[in-house]
Parts: sequence; C-alpha cells; structure tokens
Amino acid sequence: MQAMSSRIVKNLRFAAGMAAGRYDLTLRAHAMLRGMGDRLVQADTELCIEGYQRSANSYFYRVVRRCNRQLRIAHHLHAVAQLKRAIRYGIPAVALIRNPSDTLTSLLTSDPRLSVDLAVSTYIRFLQDLKPLADNLVVASFDQAINRPGTIIAALNQRFGCQLQGADISQQQLHRLKQRLHQGSAQRAFAPVPNALKEKRKSALRPRIEDHPRLAVAQQAFDELGKH
Repeated sequence: MQAMSSRIVKNLRFAAGMAAGRYDLTLRAHAMLRGMGDRLVQADTELCIEGYQRSANSYFYRVVRRCNRQLRIAHHLHAVAQLKRAIRYGIPAVALIRNPSDTLTSLLTSDPRLSVDLAVSTYIRFLQDLKPLADNLVVASFDQAINRPGTIIAALNQRFGCQLQGADISQQQLHRLKQRLHQGSAQRAFAPVPNALKEKRKSALRPRIEDHPRLAVAQQAFDELGKH
C-alpha cells in the first residue's frame, strides 16, 4: 500500500509540474513553491538552457558553466514556458532534444515509479509545444550536447550575437569533465552520465517503451524538431 501511495504521489506531482511548465503564470508559481525561483528567466538572464528531462540538460549546463563562471543562466525547469520567457525578453536560449526511446528509457530508469503512459504523453506534449518556438531558439540534439557542446555554444553566439566562451572546448577538457561527473555517481540511477546500474535497468525497461502505442507519435515530434 505504501509503495502504491508513493507511486500515485510521484505521478501526480510529475503531471502537475509538466502542466505548470506550459504557461508563464503557473510556471512562476510552481518554481517559487519548489524553491527554484532563481532558475527562472528574468530580464537580466544571459542564457536559458531547457529541455525535457534526461536530454543532457545537466551535462550541457555544466559545460557552459565551466567556461562562463559568472554567466546568469536560467535552467532545469523542464518547461516550455521558460523558453517563451526567454524569447519575450530577447535572451539567447537553447532547447535540448533527445530521441524518445532513449529519453523515456532513461527517465523511467531514474525513477521506476513513473507511469510509462504519463512519460510518453508529457514527452509528446513538450516537443509539440516547443515546435512553434523553434525558429526563435537554437535547437540542439543530445548527441551534440554530450559530444560536441562547443558547436551549440558557437550556434548560440552566431544566432544571438552573444560572446559565450566554450565554442572551442577540447575533447580533452570534456573527458576530464565526464570523469568528474562519474566520481561519486557510479551506482546512482539518477546520475547524469552512464553507469552499470543505469544500463542494466535500461535494458529491462526499453521493450516497454519501444512497444508503446504512442511511440510513433513521439518519434514524429522529435523528427520534426530535428529539422531545426
């Protein structure tokens, strides 16, 4: 009974958070209630980094922060309304996207209490809401964020005329960063980098994602955004 209650509460909170992230007023209220008001886009924000969960948000944020120590960054609210705020204020913004199978498998690995149906439906809604904004943002893939983050920084500089540092970050520097992220997270399912525990859980979960009846809709939403 306690496990079922925990699962219900988790899904209600996740659904509420994703719904709140679609609109400015509810996003601001939700962020304040969670003590994340400092992550909201404000008039003096210099960069916005957002994406659906498990889309390299944490890793790319760390890369940018490593190269731009004092930069005022809005991040990690996983909310389309956050990107709308950035557009309204004229702030450089990047939306990170990842293919649905890998994203959703990783998400459910991090918290098995989450409903597969809810994960799929919120992923689809997030990308569909993001599509009309894409021409006003830099849309970047998970692979770019993990393996070629400098290309995203360069695209932000070109698109918005800003001067972010890190476009020339080397593979050696990225390797050192990945090593630091591995330290202390070798057996954590929520770790921002691969590990043995995550891969084992992913193998068990992947068939549930790939057999989902709405995966094709999710894939179409991803493919359409990938054109940007």
